[in-house]
Amino acid sequence: MKSAMRIVLLVVLSLSLVSIPLGAQQAPAQTPPPSEQSVLILFIGQVNEGSVPRLMALITTEINQGVGNIIVGISSDGGNSSMAFGAYNSLTALERQHPKTKITTVNIGSVASAAVIIFCAGTERYSLPNATFLIHGNGMDVPPSHLEASTLKNSLDLVNAMNAQTIEIISSTTKKNKAEIEAAVAGQIVLSAQQAKEWNLVQEIKALPAPPDAPVLTVSVQPDQTQSPIQVSSISKVE
Repeated sequence: MKSAMRIVLLVVLSLSLVSIPLGAQQAPAQTPPPSEQSVLILFIGQVNEGSVPRLMALITTEINQGVGNIIVGISSDGGNSSMAFGAYNSLTALERQHPKTKITTVNIGSVASAAVIIFCAGTERYSLPNATFLIHGNGMDVPPSHLEASTLKNSLDLVNAMNAQTIEIISSTTKKNKAEIEAAVAGQIVLSAQQAKEWNLVQEIKALPAPPDAPVLTVSVQPDQTQSPIQVSSISKVE
């Protein structure tokens, strides 16, 4: 009798194992970790509604493909401040979401105005020896239009809020005295690569830190030809 019971139990156990789906017996597939592969993205031109989405699309594509080292070489005279803040927030969020992926920003010529905000998003930040930085406050482009008092007040409040954001980002990146950043944003300051290093805006002055075999992608967009009636921008101009 005991032998018969033992046979029945073995049969039931065998049938239960067969009925378990194959997928349930295996551990879920793991997303492969980022590779040591590098890619160089050249961001050349203004910060605007054309260039920033292209930059973010390239970076997210490379992250999704498992590239572990993304180097962004920047040469820009600034542009749309709202787009710069959006890029900064997106890049820092990606770095938190993918902590094993390194995003490095490099000044390859001149990083000015709104472009400084994007530069600050790098996990590591470098500069070529002869590069420069320009820091100043946000301004308002107002093409010919009818402006009421409430519109002017709201626009001023927006500029002040963006100046406060700029001060906070640069201050937290450089660990520089906030009063000095406020003075720079209120006026205008040009930093050499060495001065930027003294500020800790850059960690090192060096040649472009990209392997010779790294793929090179380029974001190059012409300045916007059409603008909304009021647009907050931060563009350096030589008179």
